[in-house]
Parts: sequence; structure tokens; C-alpha cells
Amino acid sequence: IGKIKIIEEKKNKYFFKELHVDTKKKEMIGSDVSVLLDQETFGVSNESDPRFVSNDILISGNRSELSKAVFTVCKKRDGKCPPWSLKAKKISHDRVKKTIYYEHATLKVYDVPIFYFPKFFHPDPTVKRQSGFLIPFFTNTTSVGSGFALPYYWAISDSKDLTFSPKIYAKENVLLLNEYRQAFRNGFLTLDTSYTKGYK
Repeated sequence: IGKIKIIEEKKNKYFFKELHVDTKKKEMIGSDVSVLLDQETFGVSNESDPRFVSNDILISGNRSELSKAVFTVCKKRDGKCPPWSLKAKKISHDRVKKTIYYEHATLKVYDVPIFYFPKFFHPDPTVKRQSGFLIPFFTNTTSVGSGFALPYYWAISDSKDLTFSPKIYAKENVLLLNEYRQAFRNGFLTLDTSYTKGYK
């Protein structure tokens, strides 16, 4: 009980207010949890701060479960909410399948609920190539204003893939972006396409 800090091999940092460790079952149960994920391991730049906060966490074998958790990769800003976050009743990480699962998840942009997902999953950052949702991203430009995108990556085959990224703007029409990639023996093809109803 108290201010507990654990740093694992991959440089991820765990903070607890209360922690119980069962050495026989090889389990850890903690409450009032903050997890700061290592930027390099997670595959993001130094401009991002990937992190979780949750009421409690259970780490057992190759599985971690967080309840009433919030996840974001946005840069920390004192006293300000992140541009986007994903809040879920339960978040589970299966290290064997290398997949992160969400139950009753709500995507928030500046603390405003945008989408609700009863079930949601994506590959964890250690996966180099697997179909699934990618990390959401937020944009803000003078020409079209604030925007949000949730890309989906489709690994069609060993040499082909497609990323579909619908972008939603606060004051503009939706923009649908596609990027198709194919590798050949002596070269590669990248085809970018998009569709919108035009500027308001």
C-alpha cells in the first residue's frame, strides 16, 4: 500500500496505490493504476505519450485485464484533456495472440463521446503485420478545422495491403481515404485514392 512503481523489461512503467502479488499463482492485482508505455516499444515518436489509467489491473501469465480503463497516445498537457481517448469497461491484452480487446468502449474527442463500440480489438504494437484497427489520430488545420480518423489496416496477402481511413471533421464533410500497396520482385506500387462530397 502506498506509492508503488514497477518498471518492466520493456521499460513500461506501472504505478499503483495498492498491489497484491501472489508468487505461487504468479499473479499481480493492483488498484488505482497508471501505466506509461515506452514510446520506442509502442512504436510512436517522442511527441506521443501512450498510457493507460484504470481502477484496477490483473496480470496473470500471458494476459492482462484492466477494468474501467482509459487509453490514449496523446502528448500529456497539464490540466487539459487529451485530443482523443478510448474509454472502456474492460481492456484485455492477450500476449500470445498479440491482441488488445475492448468491451463497451467509447471513443472521445476532447472529452466528447463520438463512437460507441460494444466489442473492439486491434493488434498490439509488437505486431508488424496483421489486419485490424490502427491507432486513431487527430488533426487540426486552418483550412478544414479539427478532424479525427480511425484507420483500418487490411493485410490482403504477403505482398498486398490496404489502409482505409475515414476522416471526420467538426465543420466539414467526411473524407474517405484509401492507400493500396503492393510489392513486386523489382519494385512496388502505392495507390492513394479518396472521396468526399466536397467542401461545405
